[in-house]
Amino acid sequence: MAVVLSSILASCTSGDVVARIPSPDRNLEAIVVEDSGDATTDFLYLVCIVSPGSNSCEKSSAAATLYGARRNNRSAGVDVEWTDEHHVIVKYMKAKTVAIPKPIVSDKGVDIYVELRSNVINDNAPDGSMWNALNSAKKS
Repeated sequence: MAVVLSSILASCTSGDVVARIPSPDRNLEAIVVEDSGDATTDFLYLVCIVSPGSNSCEKSSAAATLYGARRNNRSAGVDVEWTDEHHVIVKYMKAKTVAIPKPIVSDKGVDIYVELRSNVINDNAPDGSMWNALNSAKKS
């Protein structure tokens, strides 16, 4: 079920790219941007379809926007998977709000269809935010 975000979508994103998933043909990437807001708000996740290596992901161009998304009870975030060159699935256990425009047209003129799939639990996702997990892995 898609719920349109209101005030959350109105502000600019200043988040970090926390995941980069290449399409099967490697012509595009799905990137996940995590915006931490502040200590009193949940994480905001944007999923954008971009050219390889691009970090450009704004709310206005996001394929999917999820606020308060969880991969399991200990882990914030989403998991993204390409099923083929034209289909992306964004998986998450639950989220407070979600928004998704369909279809999204990439910057290469290819139609990419994005599906949100809730109630998917990733027990292997590390505790905390995706950014914290990414930076902890870099230090190891």
